[in-house]
Amino acid sequence: MTRKVLMLISLAVMGLVAWFFFAWLGLDRNVVDAAGESVGTGLLLLLLASIGGMLLKRG
Repeated sequence: MTRKVLMLISLAVMGLVAWFFFAWLGLDRNVVDAAGESVGTGLLLLLLASIGGMLLKRG
């Protein structure tokens, strides 16, 4: 992997962890709900990356 890709992955992981703690502590949600939101957001990012990669290969 290139350095740029690793930096983007690191940024996404830090954002997901920050979102978990914000949802848990800042929004006063249950730990399981906050984890579910974070995991769901991560899956959405994976889906968007997959669609973007497919579109780049086609064009």
